[in-house]
Amino acid sequence: MGKRATGGDIVSTIYIYVEGGAPKNKQLNIDCRMGFKLFFTKYGIPSNKIRIIPSGSRGAAFKNFCTAINNATDTDNVILLIDGEAPVASTNRYKPWDHLQTRTGDQHWQKPQNADDDSAHFMTQCMESWFIADKQELKKYYGNKFKEQSLPRNTDIEQISKQQLFDSLKKATRETQKGEYSKGNHSFKILARVDPVKIKDQSCWADRLLEHIKSLST
Repeated sequence: MGKRATGGDIVSTIYIYVEGGAPKNKQLNIDCRMGFKLFFTKYGIPSNKIRIIPSGSRGAAFKNFCTAINNATDTDNVILLIDGEAPVASTNRYKPWDHLQTRTGDQHWQKPQNADDDSAHFMTQCMESWFIADKQELKKYYGNKFKEQSLPRNTDIEQISKQQLFDSLKKATRETQKGEYSKGNHSFKILARVDPVKIKDQSCWADRLLEHIKSLST
């Protein structure tokens, strides 16, 4: 894994392999890159220091990440960014690889030799958790007939299940001009608009992600 540059050294590139986008959908991948770039730059992370690599599924993101980190130079930082899919036990706080080993279906995900806990990050249970942290921006995006009251009222976005998030977003947006929430058509456009500070304040995993990437970019 790449190392953080210090002193007069060249600042390393941060490669972020994300769950999202699609291998054969050029526009979706463009939206994915743009959404994440704007999200990070709004937190003060220089856009020229990060490279977003849309990977499609979680499994593809993990596979691409493993290849990249095993071939990384000392001027590269390689990060995996995926959905946690489930609440993270308190015993696994900030231990993403331990969480993955406890999840059925992820147990075959062995931590690459060159990786450590700072190499892997979660978008809480799923990226839509971040949107709930900035209801004001969601309302602006969807406009008239957006039903904010249909969204979860739980302020602990780490604990809102993936199914509840999708069901509530669809219900809240069904009558809007943009139509029912669509992960492909809407998700990355919303990501480009939400406030990372609001999300950081409501999610320990978002806080960890943003602070880690910011530290690598300076």
